[in-house]
Amino acid sequence: MKQLNPLSKKKELLFVKEQTQEKNTNTANNILVLLNEYRQLYTLHIDENGSIDEVIEAIQSNSQEQLLDSKYSDDKEKLKEAFPHLDEKDIMQMLSKKSIGTIDELTNLSRQIIESLKGKPMQLENFVLNDDFKITSKVETKIKNDASIYCTSTKQVELKNLAIKLSGIVSDAIKSGLLAPDRLGINTEDIINVNTGEIHYHYILRH
Repeated sequence: MKQLNPLSKKKELLFVKEQTQEKNTNTANNILVLLNEYRQLYTLHIDENGSIDEVIEAIQSNSQEQLLDSKYSDDKEKLKEAFPHLDEKDIMQMLSKKSIGTIDELTNLSRQIIESLKGKPMQLENFVLNDDFKITSKVETKIKNDASIYCTSTKQVELKNLAIKLSGIVSDAIKSGLLAPDRLGINTEDIINVNTGEIHYHYILRH
């Protein structure tokens, strides 16, 4: 059997696993909801000028200390000056009590996003478009590629093309009412032997 050139850039698609594609699409949509929820909370409670890159970094690190440091960077320095006897750990503990609910919510969202991405074809950065979180063409391409099965030999390509032609003929015949896809109607096997190509003339003569 002649194999396709593995170095060829053009791959012949055999079929798409629709269930896999649908599952990954649903996951991507759920992740997008979580990302936008996280960013809204982040800009509202942590840093109103935080860039999308900073948001991504915060999600990936999923560090409560980093979130507190971003939120209270100015306050931390002021407390250091006012209470020089306190170390940074004590200062951060004081500040964390003011935002414990928000910080917990953000870290929980991060955890959900990270878990949702495990084993999936898309990465966090693929959802970024023009400083926004979106279902981008990169996400769509990765989902499609993950669900796509490609031909690995010229024989598979030839069989696929033949199947497409035969499928088109049968589909057109069903649409026109000439064939019927049930036991009460005429089906393909009634008029032709699909294994040998032999035509069943006597069956046709009865109609």
